[in-house]
Amino acid sequence: MAFGWNHKEHKEELFFSFVLFVSFVVQGFYAVCDSLLRCVQMSAKKVKTYTTEYKESAVKLAVESDQPVTDTARGLGVKTNTSHTWISRYHRLAKAV
Repeated sequence: MAFGWNHKEHKEELFFSFVLFVSFVVQGFYAVCDSLLRCVQMSAKKVKTYTTEYKESAVKLAVESDQPVTDTARGLGVKTNTSHTWISRYHRLAKAV
């Protein structure tokens, strides 16, 4: 075989090339898994729960304060939308009574 490739002479090179290829594949697999895990962890939001007393105090503070609701909510560490939801519920319950 004048033009053939003798794999026996290149056995060691083939082996190391294969090992290198496999290591790149494994590293890539772990990188993808790590990225997916981070995405899942970031999307898994922790839901804050507040007691009824806390909500009532926050609504009272927001309604009676001269500050905008946004500033009051920020000061309490509550999202503005959450604060507005609590205030709306308070007003609905006040009208029902």
